Amino acid sequence: MTDFVDEVNKRSKPAFESYLRSRDIDFWPSSANYIFCYFDEPVVLEKALRSKNILVRPKKDDAGTMGLRVTIGTVEQTDYLIATLNELLPKEDATRPAKKQRL
Repeated sequence: MTDFVDEVNKRSKPAFESYLRSRDIDFWPSSANYIFCYFDEPVVLEKALRSKNILVRPKKDDAGTMGLRVTIGTVEQTDYLIATLNELLPKEDATRPAKKQRL
């Protein structure tokens, strides 16, 4: 069990947070094994992820903004999540206005 916790906290979560930052996706850092993320179309993305056998939970934050609660797993699972997000999310667009950071 300790090996799994170490894998999540020391490798998987930092890798996913780094990915989110690199894609300019707002998120709330967490000390738990999940991260609340603000994707542009969270409900649409949740359905697309589900079709790829990735389960996330759509939720609203305290302000009523919809996001996705993403549970962090093994490095292999996180790599699959990142690869799938890269397939599903639009490519970077230099003409897109910068997003307001929540952090």
